[in-house]
Amino acid sequence: MTVGIVQTSYQLVERLEIRGHAYYRTDTSNLGEAITSLGVLYRALIDILPCVGTLLLELPCVGTLLLEDGLFIDETWSYISSLKQLHDLTVSGCSFHPSNSQSVITMEYLSYAKWSVLPDSVVILSKIMAPSLRTFQVDVTAKEWISVDANAMNYNITESAFPNLASLAVTFATSLPWNVGVYKNLRELKLRPKYFYLTDLMTRSDILEAILMKPGDFRALETIELSGLLSECDILLLMLERKNIYEPPGISPIKTIVVHSPLPYRLLYPITTLLRGKFPDRGPNVSFSLDAVGQRMLDEFS
Repeated sequence: MTVGIVQTSYQLVERLEIRGHAYYRTDTSNLGEAITSLGVLYRALIDILPCVGTLLLELPCVGTLLLEDGLFIDETWSYISSLKQLHDLTVSGCSFHPSNSQSVITMEYLSYAKWSVLPDSVVILSKIMAPSLRTFQVDVTAKEWISVDANAMNYNITESAFPNLASLAVTFATSLPWNVGVYKNLRELKLRPKYFYLTDLMTRSDILEAILMKPGDFRALETIELSGLLSECDILLLMLERKNIYEPPGISPIKTIVVHSPLPYRLLYPITTLLRGKFPDRGPNVSFSLDAVGQRMLDEFS
């Protein structure tokens, strides 16, 4: 690949989209050549679309970056690291091929991020510090689409990584061993299984359980969206009791539960009662368990 530099005002480029459809089906034999070509491209971008020193910081530079269906390599990370005024980042459908461990970077102005990736590449999120991040969407592709070492996915997102995060949407099509972390300013949480396998629903249950066990880590959380089948009813009710009734002052109650499927009265009544801060007269938790809900669904369709 030859990258030519045309004399123009590159510093005025505020939005950059790099779509790698040509690389999406790159076979193994051509992978090395593709990585080399992209490396040249990203190194050239650092030169012609700077924002690395202090000389040009007073001019508009790349604030929005979209990477789609391409290869994510070491030079990709280097280029992202160079964008000191980046405020909007979308990474979608990229195949990750870093050869080196990525260093932690601080994205001072990043306010919106969408990460639609394969499970083994979610680990890179632990390398980002974004003090201004307000909205974060994570979409994890189905595990069976790739072969991945489970150990590569074990990591933590530190409490200080996204201190001002207000809205978090997680769409997962596989079990996601992700430490949810501590989000004391989070107000909205959206949990969206892409499919409805048992492992996916259990992952969503694990996140609800984290709120149940440590509501103080989610002290500002007021809205929870649960897409698809509502099967973790027992944990949901226990979490609402803990957050809306038993928690001391300083912890915001859950005010809104968003669902996308009809709810039977036996479940709708306790949820709405708890949202009003009152303790409902309801059956034992075992009647709202995943097994009980699954059995009722089977009975309804039989």
